[in-house]
Amino acid sequence: MTEFWDEPEGLALDELGPVFTATYETECGSCPFGIEPGDRARADGHGSWIHATPECERVARAEHTVTSAAACGQCFTVHAGECL
Repeated sequence: MTEFWDEPEGLALDELGPVFTATYETECGSCPFGIEPGDRARADGHGSWIHATPECERVARAEHTVTSAAACGQCFTVHAGECL
């Protein structure tokens, strides 16, 4: 078992961890909104935590083919062009 600030143990790269209820406030590795106590969260397979939502999970999975900076801040997907 690791402390809450450590990287999640036992996950292969690209593998999302199990969903849990956050106890501590931390940053989300996939979006600009922080994870608050009581939010559903999971490990992203890259050494950080994300919200357990389809949008944040999509960004975490896309990080292996492009950087997370390429994900749109409006719709949380990786696409060419801007959201309207």
